Amino acid sequence: MRILYLAKQLPGDIPDGYDIRFRGTVERLALSHDVDVLSYDVGKIDDDLAARLSSCRTIEIAPDRVAPPLQRAAEFFSERSLLVPDEGFARALKETLEARDYDLVLVAGWALLHYVPLIRRVSGRDLPVIADPADDEVRAKEIALTRTRGLKERFGAWRRLVQTRKYQSKYLKDLDMVLFVSPDDAASTLARVPGAPVVVCQNGVDTDRFAPGTSDSDSPVLVFEGTMTFPPNVEGAVRLARDVLPLVRTEVPEARALLVGRDPVPEVRALASDAVEVTGTVADVRAEVLRGSVFVCPLVSGTGQKNKLLQAWSMGLPVVATTMSTTGLDARSDENVILADETQAIADACVKLLRDPAERRRLGEAGRRTAVEVYSVDRKMGELQELVEGLVDGASSAAPSPAHR
Repeated sequence: MRILYLAKQLPGDIPDGYDIRFRGTVERLALSHDVDVLSYDVGKIDDDLAARLSSCRTIEIAPDRVAPPLQRAAEFFSERSLLVPDEGFARALKETLEARDYDLVLVAGWALLHYVPLIRRVSGRDLPVIADPADDEVRAKEIALTRTRGLKERFGAWRRLVQTRKYQSKYLKDLDMVLFVSPDDAASTLARVPGAPVVVCQNGVDTDRFAPGTSDSDSPVLVFEGTMTFPPNVEGAVRLARDVLPLVRTEVPEARALLVGRDPVPEVRALASDAVEVTGTVADVRAEVLRGSVFVCPLVSGTGQKNKLLQAWSMGLPVVATTMSTTGLDARSDENVILADETQAIADACVKLLRDPAERRRLGEAGRRTAVEVYSVDRKMGELQELVEGLVDGASSAAPSPAHR
């Protein structure tokens, strides 16, 4: 089978959710199939991954062109002004589709869905096309709208929501399969776009790479990790440092918070104190996270699957998390995680674990078993491979023979 994988960017130096999905998908599919990657020239691909691919072509993005005033006015609420196809990438995609016969095209993320009509024009409807947006971008925009302040900011967020809804509705029905990592995101999309071929396919975690540390830290450190420009992570960091930690310190005065994540915004940097460490960008988040004795995920917003939680489980850390943080995951309170939503309840759970090394160890070991038995990258990407191969096999059996086309 030959697969064309369209990417908005190649993996970065410091993996985020997109990079985790990219690497897991491409590595798994390349084990059994020929995979060509066509990507915008953003990020880079390491030699090990590049060696597994049949080809990897990158296209430099042209500078944005400013549309004439009348066009901008006419498209003010249109999805066409939300994400504009790049002419160079469109040419490269057309050339690639014409040069080779593909069995499947997989479109990674939301940002490239506007190329689906081009794929259909060049290759026809017999070629299966899968989109892997992973998260429900409309749902994310709806949450963002509720957190805006001021009339101008609220109007801008509302406009982006309208555009994103139109973008989603326009392209999702013209696909053969749409993959989401979260059941909630799949359900919200299907409710908004009835008939969209949505399927849940969760991320996995590299349980060898994210392995437990060599020692059980007795330091009373509450750790949280995530990209610190992402609004839900910013909210979580602020909540842990300003609301949860002071309550914990009334019972465990020496307790500290460790906020690990790249590019912290000023609001996060301002949290730094004698009791709160803000690492900023680090070479390896594993070493930093393992400095903590309890992983706390106090998120109150966001969509998709929380890879940070899978990684904490895999590293054998005891986890305290809100129910929103664990949506769609095999999270069983007091078995492999302590679920708590109210600030006082989160603090109480942290105090309990900080005072009880045996309970930290038990909860951490249960989380590690969950990661290995349920969420290993091999298991989850194996499920994705089965979906891909099943779709292609189904399309092949349903297609008429060449003599009758």
